[in-house]
Amino acid sequence: MYLGLITYLSLTTIKVAKVNVSNADKMVHICIYAVFVILLYIPLVKYKISNSIFKAFIAAVIYGIIIEILQDNFTVNRQFDIYDIIANTLGSCLTVVFLIIKGEAIVKIK
Repeated sequence: MYLGLITYLSLTTIKVAKVNVSNADKMVHICIYAVFVILLYIPLVKYKISNSIFKAFIAAVIYGIIIEILQDNFTVNRQFDIYDIIANTLGSCLTVVFLIIKGEAIVKIK
């Protein structure tokens, strides 16, 4: 459901109030992709998939790139933004570091 929501919000035109914070949209990208990596990581660990953190990270980065390409080619009011990809990757990287440090403490799956 989360992936569907991200896809929908990324490919539709949404009118939101202007926020007067520098790079606020990039902070949103970081947060969205941080949550995305965690949500990918949990089932990978549950089903004992090897290299779960790495696979969750790669999947999130590839998904973010695909969304940017789709925005550029299939939407009117959205365009490709390399800084969005960088923000997505940064959010994913920060989560990987967090999971490496605290992963076993936050994911207790039997």
